[in-house]
Amino acid sequence: MPTGFTAIIEDNPDCTFNEFVWRCVRGLGVCITMRDSSLDTQAPSKFEPDLYYKTRLEAAQQEFYDIQRKSEHDFKLEYDAFYSRLEKEYKDSQKENADKVALYKNIKKQVEDRNPPTEEHEGLKRFMLEQINMSLPYERPEPTAQPFEEWKTEKFKYARNDLDRAKEQWEAEVERARSRTEFIQVLERSIPRPSKQR
Repeated sequence: MPTGFTAIIEDNPDCTFNEFVWRCVRGLGVCITMRDSSLDTQAPSKFEPDLYYKTRLEAAQQEFYDIQRKSEHDFKLEYDAFYSRLEKEYKDSQKENADKVALYKNIKKQVEDRNPPTEEHEGLKRFMLEQINMSLPYERPEPTAQPFEEWKTEKFKYARNDLDRAKEQWEAEVERARSRTEFIQVLERSIPRPSKQR
């Protein structure tokens, strides 16, 4: 049974070696960005870097620029808002978790109080208790405010690391595009593309 790559051989008795090569190149990692395109779509002679990484770098540069120019007053407002939000989320989760825990405890008590009809049913009881214990809501620890200067230093550090990471990712993407382009161009010189892809 032919694959998507070999179907061209059966469907076209005049299939050339070059046509088969250029169909198969689509199955290589060099053409990963074309995975959703028809196999009849030829690989480009030049691959462009994915602009997601460039946009991500620009956003990280802007964030780093903004944080360097932020006033002490603005940092303090952000700090206060951040910990106020954490405190509210904590209180909300405590209420929600208390309601859920009550539901689970009710069923758990019924499972614990029930005697299985036979020894063979003991496994079912253990399984039910394991499932309840695994499903109990996560108890979020009460937030404690980090000292302001420490928090501010971490904001700077995070922004710098994010910028460095975004820069590395963009450079790696540019290199991937360059290397994939080189692969295709070397192949084109070695085995010319068919005049028309089938």
